[in-house]
Amino acid sequence: MSSPKLAKLSTASENRLQRYGKIYLIKNRQGKYLVYNINNQEEKEKEALKVADVSGLEPLIDQAARRHQLEPSLIKAVIKAESNFNTVARSPKGAIGLMQLMPETASFLGLKDPRCPVENINGGSRYLRLLLDCFHGDLELALAAYNAGFQRVIKAGFQVPGIKETEDFVKRVLRYFREYRSLNQDL
Repeated sequence: MSSPKLAKLSTASENRLQRYGKIYLIKNRQGKYLVYNINNQEEKEKEALKVADVSGLEPLIDQAARRHQLEPSLIKAVIKAESNFNTVARSPKGAIGLMQLMPETASFLGLKDPRCPVENINGGSRYLRLLLDCFHGDLELALAAYNAGFQRVIKAGFQVPGIKETEDFVKRVLRYFREYRSLNQDL
């Protein structure tokens, strides 16, 4: 993945915006410029990903899909169900980012910044792969474990636990997965 290109505003434009401090333009993958006043290069790149339109997530999703041997449509379905592609989503229970990782899960996965879309998508995809392997490729059980925790799936006798939120989540992800898969275009 290449980093967004940074460009400093012209002196005339910068003078007009002086009251906002240093202003930078970041060119996203679609060729659109986004305006920032962040000094740190790493923070600029993270911020650019946060505000990028959904299609800007495609390369990150594709990369994670290849790395973790998942279909991009499945990753997109989980993101759609979990955060509706909101890169800064935070649940009342504390889940973070696009794939709504709990802090304990993010720590288990070794993520340094689960708010970063790159880390969040890679971490969530890796976790989904681990769950699929744990449940011998059973997608419904892996999704239930992703939502409710693998312990609950085991306690339920290797079935989707009778938790309405989890049952709804599994159905929603499977529906989105079928839709994204059938479109063969994903966002």
